[in-house]
Amino acid sequence: MAEPTRPRLPIRTCVGCRTKKPKTTLVRVVLDGEGRAVWDPRQVQPGRGAYVCPSLDCLAKAFKSKRLARAFRRAVSMDSLQAAEVPWEESY
Repeated sequence: MAEPTRPRLPIRTCVGCRTKKPKTTLVRVVLDGEGRAVWDPRQVQPGRGAYVCPSLDCLAKAFKSKRLARAFRRAVSMDSLQAAEVPWEESY
């Protein structure tokens, strides 16, 4: 008899380091109505989102390489994300 299958976890790619991880371990970033990048803690806000590791290094890589801007298809600023109460870690 076949073993029961486990439910699959959604996998997402970090736009900073490009590693694939379970969706629950990444931070979702979305654009608000004014075009600012904001943290989506519940991962349910409408609109285009991008996922980043909870690391300041990955966030910096995402901005430096312009991958976050490419994911949103417009320029974004890092100020609104750093001011948000995101559980950023110094190194992941």
